[in-house]
Amino acid sequence: MLIIMLLALLIYILLSIIVKNKMSERYKVKYEFYSATIIKYDKHSLKVYGILTMATMVCFLLALLCMVIDFPSIQNSDLEDFLAMAVVFCLYFGAIGTIYLGYHWVNAIFYLKRLEKYGYEVPQNRKEYQIVERLPKREAALQPEEKEYHEGSKILVSLTILIAVIMLILTGYYFYKWSFIDDAKALFVIQLIVDAFWLIPISVFYKEMNVQRYKDDVEIDITRKTRMNVVSGILLLMMLILIASYVKLSAHSMTRYVYVSRMAKDRDKIQEIHNALEITSYEMQLFYNADPDWVELEKSMREGVDITTWGIPEGQFQAKVANVLGITDFGSLKEEFSSARKPAVVYVKLENDDITVELQNLYPAADREVIAK
Repeated sequence: MLIIMLLALLIYILLSIIVKNKMSERYKVKYEFYSATIIKYDKHSLKVYGILTMATMVCFLLALLCMVIDFPSIQNSDLEDFLAMAVVFCLYFGAIGTIYLGYHWVNAIFYLKRLEKYGYEVPQNRKEYQIVERLPKREAALQPEEKEYHEGSKILVSLTILIAVIMLILTGYYFYKWSFIDDAKALFVIQLIVDAFWLIPISVFYKEMNVQRYKDDVEIDITRKTRMNVVSGILLLMMLILIASYVKLSAHSMTRYVYVSRMAKDRDKIQEIHNALEITSYEMQLFYNADPDWVELEKSMREGVDITTWGIPEGQFQAKVANVLGITDFGSLKEEFSSARKPAVVYVKLENDDITVELQNLYPAADREVIAK
C-alpha cells in the first residue's frame, strides 16, 4: 500500500511538472517574455490551504477520538457498521489530507515570503498576473543580500547527511543483531546499497548551494537553474525516509521469520531430548534403581547438568538416551541448534521426578525461551 501511494504521488508530481512547463511556454509566447515563471500561490490560496488543513486535521483527530470512545447505545446495530466505516474513511482521509494540504500551506507561506524578499507585491489573486514577470514591484525594494552559498540548500545538505548517517547506523544494528544467520548477509548488502542512494540527494542539494548556477523559484534569470526550496526538499526527504524504513523493517521482519522458524525446530529437538530423558529415567527408576551409574547421574541431574558434556555414552542410562536420539556422542548436540551460539548448552535439571530441558546460550535476538518440561 505504501509503495502504491508513493508511486501515485510520484506520477502526480511528474504530471504537474509537465503541465507547468507547457503553461510556461504558452505564457512566454503570449506575453513575449524570454522567461515565464508561473506564480504558485497567492494570498487567497494561502488562506484556503490553511482552512482545509485545519479541517482535515480536525477530521483525523475526531476519527482517533471515536476509536477510543465506546458508544454502548449503537452497539450490535446497523449504525455501528456505518460508524466504523465512517471512522476508517475519516482516519485515512484526514491523515492524507493533512499531509498534502499542510505541505501546500507551509509551502505557500514561505513562497510568499520569497516574493516579498525579492521586492514583489504579493498578489491577492494569481490569475490576475499568472507569471512572476508581470508582478508589480514595491518602490525602493531592497535587493536580497548576496551570499557565497544558499542557506536553504545548506540546511537540506546537513539534514540529508544526518539522515544518511542514522540509516547507516540502523544497517549496522541489523548486522550486529542478525549476522549469525547466513541469509541475513544478502539483506545486509541490499540495505547498504539503499543507504548509498542517499549520496544522490546530498550531491544534488550540495550543487544547489551554488548561487551562481542556481536561483530561487521566484527569481527571473534564464541563465540559472531553479533550485528546490526547503519545504519541498523536506517533503522529498520524508518520502525517501519512508522507502528506506520500509526496506529496513522488511529485512528485520524476514530475518526474524527465519530465526523463529529455526527456534521452532530447536524447540522440537529439545522436546525430543526431554521425552527421551523422561522415559529412560522412569525405566531406570523402575528397573535399575540400585545401579551405581544411574544413582550418580540422577544426582548430577538434580543439581543441573549440561548433557553435551557427557561425551560418548557411559552406562545404561546414557546409552539408552543416545540410542533414542540416534547419536553416538552427546557432544554432537553442541552443533545441532541454530538459534543458540556454538557450542550450544543443553541444560537438564531433575526436580521432584520432573525433568526440565532448556536450550541455553541463545542469541540476543531470541524473544522467548527454548524449554521443555
